[in-house]
Amino acid sequence: MFGFKRANQSKPEQDHIHFGFDSAKASDLQDSVQALSSTEVREQQSMQEHFRELAVGIVASLVEQVGEGLDEDTLPTDVLDALMLSATDGLDDQETDDTAWELLLGSLQDALNAFGVDDSALAEMFNDDLEIADAAIESVCDTVLGNMPDDGEPLDIFIRDFVYGHEDDEASFDSLAVGHTMVRKVAGKNIQYKAKAVIRRGKKTIVHKRLPNQKVRLTAKQKGALTKARMKAHTANAIKMRVKSFKKGRKLGYY
Repeated sequence: MFGFKRANQSKPEQDHIHFGFDSAKASDLQDSVQALSSTEVREQQSMQEHFRELAVGIVASLVEQVGEGLDEDTLPTDVLDALMLSATDGLDDQETDDTAWELLLGSLQDALNAFGVDDSALAEMFNDDLEIADAAIESVCDTVLGNMPDDGEPLDIFIRDFVYGHEDDEASFDSLAVGHTMVRKVAGKNIQYKAKAVIRRGKKTIVHKRLPNQKVRLTAKQKGALTKARMKAHTANAIKMRVKSFKKGRKLGYY
């Protein structure tokens, strides 16, 4: 084959068959490979968007439930665990479940980072000491509320950029000198914030930390905007499909 004549093979009594290099066909093949690669990359992006939608939904539910007060028998860690387990519920394959958990945790950390939560607070959220973890979750919820863009279009744009952006997207807030305070109206209340420099994804940025003893809750519009970002196809099969794409992308070197 491919131009080599096998032993005892008679020459066919037909027009000679050329097995030379066909540049046109090779070009077509290369185009097909590139098209396939583009499809695979898009699958990875779709998977990322899926888990980021999940993560925003978890943040929304966590902030809402913790902010409105929990029953005596319910701890912030209980709420977070339940939300994360619910997001991956129904996965019967251990490898798929582990991969989905890894992707979900990474997306959740990215979402909280985008809302101004620093990495030390993220680490404390998953501390083995429940008292430390519970206190961290409550503090994180306050930070998310404090750094949340205003109701309406600013929040919609923020969520859209986080879910569908594929670069290091940062929340856009007015820049202030570190240490200066500002007042923003949140849920009809004037709330004071203090500008603080933090390192996020290797870059220095300014976030606004809400000063203590200023209780605030999500408004109906904020709840609605966050709810819009919840996953559109929250099923075990949908997660499995995206996890398979992710694992395939790893093998092909996309990650």
